Amino acid sequence: MANLKTIFKSLLFIVLAAFLAAACYVLLVKFHVITPPAFMPAVPYIQESTGSEKNMTELQKVKRENDKLKRKLVAQESEIELLKNDIKTIETKHLAAQKADEEYKNEISELNEQLHDSRQSKTDQEGAYKDIAKYFASMKTKDGAELLARLDENDAIGILEHIDTDTAAEILQKMPKEKALALTRKMLVTTP
Repeated sequence: MANLKTIFKSLLFIVLAAFLAAACYVLLVKFHVITPPAFMPAVPYIQESTGSEKNMTELQKVKRENDKLKRKLVAQESEIELLKNDIKTIETKHLAAQKADEEYKNEISELNEQLHDSRQSKTDQEGAYKDIAKYFASMKTKDGAELLARLDENDAIGILEHIDTDTAAEILQKMPKEKALALTRKMLVTTP
């Protein structure tokens, strides 16, 4: 029991000491001996006891407003820096995309030119085959067969495609069988 009384007295002493310290602190704040922390004016009772905005001098009001504006300015400046960095990143990506787009356009242009040249070359080749096919059609089939047998297979097929089918069949009959077979196989593969 004696122990319990000692603990109770110690606890009572601590509470009274804390109460006296708090009261002294509030009085020092009320008489403007010390400045209150930033959270104190937000507490209703303490706001009245510290004098809040009413008792504040004009200079203190201006300083407080100045501090708020400085904090706001610093936050906005950091946000501006972040946005500037974002803009630089976007501009870099945009330039890279423009460069890639230009490269693709150039590549497409080159491919179109190659396609045009290829079509032109094929058209020219087809015209040559047609002209030569007229000569072969007017020859004797045996002579035509001997000449076609000596030509490259692709050229022989190109010429045969421009000769009427009856004449082409006769020429193939009079060719050596191996050559005629090779040409026929190739014509089956290349002719749609």
